[in-house]
Amino acid sequence: MNETTMERELGWEDEIENEGSPRRVLEAGEYPFTVESFERARFGGSEKVPPCPQAIVHLRIDTPKRLQPLSAAIITCCAIRCC
Repeated sequence: MNETTMERELGWEDEIENEGSPRRVLEAGEYPFTVESFERARFGGSEKVPPCPQAIVHLRIDTPKRLQPLSAAIITCCAIRCC
């Protein structure tokens, strides 16, 4: 990937080719969940990442112990993609 592509922000209609490495927060298993809401936002930028679109997803995961709320901010910028 060249430098021009690395600095390009991803738009809402762009396709993500590589989602990076999977991460597990809960113990392995299947959990019912509900998407409570989805927000389109704008990441203001930082020292390492330029300003770009950001999705904020609010979930409710039904674990055996309790209902666990979870919010995930997904920054859509080529500069932070794992290739």
